[in-house]
Amino acid sequence: MSYLLEGVAVPSAVTIDEKDGERYTRPAAWRLIWEDDRYLDGTIPDEEKDYFPPIEKVIATKPVEVTPDSIISLETNERVSKPGMWVVSNRLDVRKRFELGDKLPQHEGRDVVWLWVGKE
Repeated sequence: MSYLLEGVAVPSAVTIDEKDGERYTRPAAWRLIWEDDRYLDGTIPDEEKDYFPPIEKVIATKPVEVTPDSIISLETNERVSKPGMWVVSNRLDVRKRFELGDKLPQHEGRDVVWLWVGKE
């Protein structure tokens, strides 16, 4: 049994050779035999209630207002307008210190957007 989600690539079929035990994959044709609509109203069926931990109530909080000026972003080859620590926007673990006027480099051979995160 395979559970497939709409819009997700389907897996290939796997065959295990009985003689040598090798695994072979091949394209497969998948057919919908049962559409699971039990969860559409947000409830969990009684027969599955113990499968999932209890859902904690989410308490809404007041939104934090951010002014556009509080986020400083520059692209590769632009000059640093504010000294301090900068991170790559899609790789927040990539941090580097730059001084005022430094030219922002590429990351892993690609142009990126750098975000200023402070003077740390």
